[in-house]
Amino acid sequence: SLISLYFCSHFFFNTEINGANVSLKAYGTANQAIRDYMKGYELQLTERNGETEKIAGRDIDLQYHEKVGISGIYPLQRPFQWMGSLFEGKKYTISDLYVYNQDLLKNKIDQLNCFNRTAAEPQNVSFQYSNGLYEAVKEVYGNTIIQDQLNKAIKTSIERGETNLDLEEEHCYKEPKYTLSSYKTDIVENLLNR
Repeated sequence: SLISLYFCSHFFFNTEINGANVSLKAYGTANQAIRDYMKGYELQLTERNGETEKIAGRDIDLQYHEKVGISGIYPLQRPFQWMGSLFEGKKYTISDLYVYNQDLLKNKIDQLNCFNRTAAEPQNVSFQYSNGLYEAVKEVYGNTIIQDQLNKAIKTSIERGETNLDLEEEHCYKEPKYTLSSYKTDIVENLLNR
């Protein structure tokens, strides 16, 4: 059909490459759409206390790596399957499609508030004696960052073109080892109360 013929040289509906929307773009103009995405790119970090911080692409000299390019995606599209894209989007990720200045990123990460505020260490569940019984006291999660984990999560997000990074979801905080829901908490509480 004519529509299938159109999709021999255009991306389907609801198509992203490393975060950039290339829906219905001709293969020849999709590169510009990605360059435009780079210009306004920002990664928002959502922290445990609800605070947010941003790393902007312009601050780390983020650029589209033209030599890598997106031509490898073209054969993955089957023109006669275009109708499926109306209902389900397709997100492609190409390694090394974006490049940035490593030193600028390191400096930007080092300046983040989450590194520079007084850190509260996590505390395990504890036990308090009251009215003849020991009771478990809820753990404290704190806000101490695991630097290597945060560095890795930020780099991965930027390379994929993602715009949001939840530090909690990406396990960027030191966690208490034992919590109210830990199996051993009930055992210890029962032992203390015998």
